[in-house]
Amino acid sequence: MEASNLVLGIFTAGFLVFLGNANISAHKQKISSVRLKAYLMYWKGKAIELDAFSIFYQGVRWNEEIIEIIKKGGGTENILKVEEKIKETTYELKKAIESGELDFNTIGLKEQISEIPEVILNDFTYQCTLAEQNIIEGKTFITDEQASILTSHTAYTCVTLKMELVTVISSLCLLVIKISLEDSDFDMNKYAAEIAELVWKAIVISKHIDTLYTAADSYINRSIFTLTLENMGVKV
Repeated sequence: MEASNLVLGIFTAGFLVFLGNANISAHKQKISSVRLKAYLMYWKGKAIELDAFSIFYQGVRWNEEIIEIIKKGGGTENILKVEEKIKETTYELKKAIESGELDFNTIGLKEQISEIPEVILNDFTYQCTLAEQNIIEGKTFITDEQASILTSHTAYTCVTLKMELVTVISSLCLLVIKISLEDSDFDMNKYAAEIAELVWKAIVISKHIDTLYTAADSYINRSIFTLTLENMGVKV
């Protein structure tokens, strides 16, 4: 009798520890998902602020087409075709810039860059590095540790998005510096490849933002009780 009580006591203690850990994880998931959504809203706002919503929508449309393919039972080959189709638009953009079909107001662009305070422009590399560092350290995005409490796919997408944001900031800053050193009547055609690559990376970023936005909402819309049960392996 005493032995059975001892076993029951050990089992109960183990279960309570398991339950407690699952509950702690649920609270962490809630906090991480709320922070993630807030930062995603910040980056979506940046896209609108930069008048790049048309580019952002390409990533959303990309996800919508993938969902439709999956619903219809399509495989990886069909999904890759969607990526190829969207990437083709950036090749067309590059050709349009090179051919002069897409005409840039280089004088106006040069004037806009000239309006950037000299003290900032001279220290532009530092400003870019600081922006990149803030993303990596979790000051303008969730940390890797916070992402890891969510699903493995969500965590992977978070890390990928952070690296892509850092790359785009670095590339964009470099392009701005190059243009600032040009004459007012410089030829934009020579930057066609860089611009097309930036647009492609921006579309990929928007795709990941849209994916993560949905993932964050899925956690936010579930209760702590539901998340606790799921962390215990119970299907709800």
